[in-house]
Amino acid sequence: MNKYFLIPIFIILPFCYGKQKANNNAQYIRSDDAEITTLVFNSSVYPDTIYKKIKLEDGAFLIKLTLSNIKLNNEATNRLKRGLDTLKQELDTTKPYVLIADSLLSPEKNYSLPKPINLAKYKIKTNIDTTINSWIREIKFNQQPEKFDLKSLLSKYQYQYVLESKFKRPEGKVFIVGTFSMSSIFFNKKRDKAFVYSAFVCGSLCGEGRNIYLAKKNGKWTIVWNKSVWVS
Repeated sequence: MNKYFLIPIFIILPFCYGKQKANNNAQYIRSDDAEITTLVFNSSVYPDTIYKKIKLEDGAFLIKLTLSNIKLNNEATNRLKRGLDTLKQELDTTKPYVLIADSLLSPEKNYSLPKPINLAKYKIKTNIDTTINSWIREIKFNQQPEKFDLKSLLSKYQYQYVLESKFKRPEGKVFIVGTFSMSSIFFNKKRDKAFVYSAFVCGSLCGEGRNIYLAKKNGKWTIVWNKSVWVS
């Protein structure tokens, strides 16, 4: 159920974050890379409130499905329904984790770099098409093997995040929300435009990859266009 529910969430996600307290990171050091990484993370990973809602809806759906296919006595039925209350309590008290891929994604292995659009083929030319063509021509795509730097991340959601290689499952109930990964940040010569590819995988058939175009205006980075390139 959640696999299909997530599709519209990913589409509207950049426009409906809601006000939430930031997940403080004592290592955080502000820089262009850090501002962009934080923007990309927060636009790629769905909010913790939505995650809890999905888990609860899934739990309710499984209970209804079980009751519609199996005849249970009253005691067994009530025990099954109480499981939903237990799940809600766990979601309210357990810290959910987002794992982060240690290495930045490589265009040669993990995704394809965007190419300019041949606008001559289209009768209608949109401003976004023209803007993206300008971005792609200005950006310098020179991939270098790099590692993800936690000093560049300040999540706005109540998630615990850790590099995959450093993750050690704590005792007790733990929810793994998904795995976030991103490419290097590709800048133009003036360093006022940038491109990033990001991916968030929340299950075998749950996730999305994005091409993200950013601009720096008045000293602040903003996302100009957040284009979904695949959804599962």
